[in-house]
Amino acid sequence: ITIDKFSEKKVPIAIVPFVDRSEPPFRHTDWNGLAAIITSDLKLTGWFDVIKPEAFLDIAKGEAINLDVGAIPFQKWAAIDADYLVKGYYEIKGKSASGKMVLYDVVSRKELRVFPFNAPNPNESGRKTAHQIANRIVEEITGEMGIFETYVAGTFKAATKFAAKQIFTCEIDGSRMQFR
Repeated sequence: ITIDKFSEKKVPIAIVPFVDRSEPPFRHTDWNGLAAIITSDLKLTGWFDVIKPEAFLDIAKGEAINLDVGAIPFQKWAAIDADYLVKGYYEIKGKSASGKMVLYDVVSRKELRVFPFNAPNPNESGRKTAHQIANRIVEEITGEMGIFETYVAGTFKAATKFAAKQIFTCEIDGSRMQFR
């Protein structure tokens, strides 16, 4: 699918929750929620129809760990109307995180992009990694780089008479707001 102009039809994509290969499993919201952050990012563009996980839990259950293109049951993903599929894993070892995301073209039954990632501080880099992954997905499907590592700056004034304006920054999705 080539996206070169506005279309009413959004691109259907399934994003499988990433597998935690850490020993023992790493319990950190951003890493355990990679798929949710990527989903939020892609929805923000207005270009994607992200398929609800309830529609594919049975499909993903048996194949979540295997990223080999030959192990992907493309006919099952096509049956739930997915044009694209995202799968991946992460592993936390000590003070670093690594992993891999794979984007598949369900219609053509092929692997489109592999994105290995490394993060120096697993306690702070989960969101950043999710935004990087979303950027790569947008780039691969549309040909344009995503905007999810962008920060927005603005001013805020409380509704009281004597409140001073404050400058703030936040990620493009509104998260991590900081007043300066």
